[in-house]
Amino acid sequence: MSFLRSTACLAAAVFAIVGPVALDLPTAVPVGHAEPNAGPNAGPATCPYQVSTPPAVDSSEVPQTGNPPMPLAVPPKPVGGAALNSCGIVTAPDTPPVPGDLSAEAWLVADLNSGAVIAARDPHGRHRPASIIKVLLAMASINTLNLNKSVAGTAEDAAAEGTKVGVHEAAHTLSTNYCTGC
Repeated sequence: MSFLRSTACLAAAVFAIVGPVALDLPTAVPVGHAEPNAGPNAGPATCPYQVSTPPAVDSSEVPQTGNPPMPLAVPPKPVGGAALNSCGIVTAPDTPPVPGDLSAEAWLVADLNSGAVIAARDPHGRHRPASIIKVLLAMASINTLNLNKSVAGTAEDAAAEGTKVGVHEAAHTLSTNYCTGC
């Protein structure tokens, strides 16, 4: 059951970060309606990132030479239907209220079996991908690793740049802990 739950959470994370446009989902995905007044997470009346990404936050995101590439054209019909053209909160009929304390600027939750959108916020916004590589690596790991295998950390692992999720020399942990961040 926890494997299915982990897979469902990772699938939701991928949809939230990558969005349906990057995954080239079919336009026939059943969707809900846009909530015009969804509270603190409703977003602005216009979609600031519908055409291009937010400004760079540091020099690592700025092209070194030349001009930055032009943004891709916005499709005339949004993938998933007109309701997903909103940058506010979109919910399927009979969806419980969305929690009011969500801080993510964009996200999407879809039914794992049908692909139907349950709820979303700015689903077609052009946000920076953040940690999509981490999500994709976790998905691939869950599908290919023996999750019950004990793995020993090495000095090289401990010295690697980035998040180490508790990895240090001589530490032993299960593969499943690396996949779930525990």
